Amino acid sequence: MSTASTADEVLAIAAALTPVLRARSAATNQARRVPDETIRDLKQSGLFKLLQPTRYGGVEADLETFSRAVMQLSRGCGSAGWVFSVLSIHQWMMGLYPDEAQKDVWGKDPDALVASAFRPSGKVTPEKGGLRLSGSWGFASGCDNSEWIIVGAITGMTGTPPHPVVKLFLVPMAEGRIDDNWHVFGLRGTGSKTVIFDNVLVPEHRLLDFADAREARAPGRAVNPGPLYRLHAFANFPICLCSPSVGIAWGAYERYVEYLQDRTSIARRKVADFPAVQMRVAEASAMIDAAELLLRRDCREVMDLAIAGKEISMPMRARSRRDQCYAPILASQAIEKLLRASGGRGLFDDFEIQQCYRDAYATAAHIGTSWDAGSALFGQVVLGAGMPEGFAWI
Repeated sequence: MSTASTADEVLAIAAALTPVLRARSAATNQARRVPDETIRDLKQSGLFKLLQPTRYGGVEADLETFSRAVMQLSRGCGSAGWVFSVLSIHQWMMGLYPDEAQKDVWGKDPDALVASAFRPSGKVTPEKGGLRLSGSWGFASGCDNSEWIIVGAITGMTGTPPHPVVKLFLVPMAEGRIDDNWHVFGLRGTGSKTVIFDNVLVPEHRLLDFADAREARAPGRAVNPGPLYRLHAFANFPICLCSPSVGIAWGAYERYVEYLQDRTSIARRKVADFPAVQMRVAEASAMIDAAELLLRRDCREVMDLAIAGKEISMPMRARSRRDQCYAPILASQAIEKLLRASGGRGLFDDFEIQQCYRDAYATAAHIGTSWDAGSALFGQVVLGAGMPEGFAWI
């Protein structure tokens, strides 16, 4: 894949991998992590390069192309799509770090992957040359597949009234350990386990200030001047969390249409001929379409502004966050309509549409896609209640 790759070329690559991911989906969920062969296939496809800086062989694609690739892969396997999505967005996040940190990660291995657990946790102790870090960080999706991880921690207080100063620490996975505690309802195959560090030294250049990233003033912009790195990090990062839900919903829709092909009632009538079933299919597809179009519009508009060098307003950032939180709701509700129309077969754990429902439901459990948080944030901004401080994703 080259920097000249078109969206159509990217989507064709993703579409070719989709049936492979579907064939591995059951095994992925049983293993509770994405298998090494899937990560190898994704690396060989070049898709992990979509948001990586061109200086390290990346494509610096636009957000819409990335989101659509995630949706396509997630049609095959929700867990694989989720892990691809979050590990890929970290390629973009790495481009916001100081140049020396980027060299640490990609200087010897330009294919290195980075996981994350942003929620501030742990204990930080200043030391000459950096900070000592200890603690545990949960929900680290893809940590088994990654060489590095970004974790959040509070390093002090600032402002009036005081609010926490959050730094994002970049740490080699080899310096910590994984607590294999990922036994869950949905997205079972993401391996979103807890990562533990004990008194590791993190150099100053491997710290990224949360507020700097949020307000599009991160140091990495000095060496990565492209429009992708002019974006406000946490108004756009959650596109990696909601895009899988839409792809999972499309996968459920396609599986339901397949399921109906030879499905008959007790009276030997084709279930696909029932008006009620036809209406469910129409309504579900309309809901998924609506979710996808919301996200694609937001991606397109913020990228257009970034390319033009124009400011992205706070109301637009809030709208993006609203849509990122609403799309998983639409996706989950659409799948539920199909699952309820699947009869008793839908109760079985190996029924693929049930797996899709559990996976889509799980995508909406992340703080970055929480409707309660996202909708309140939108209302706060548009109603003039002020700019949220601290660890606000906007």
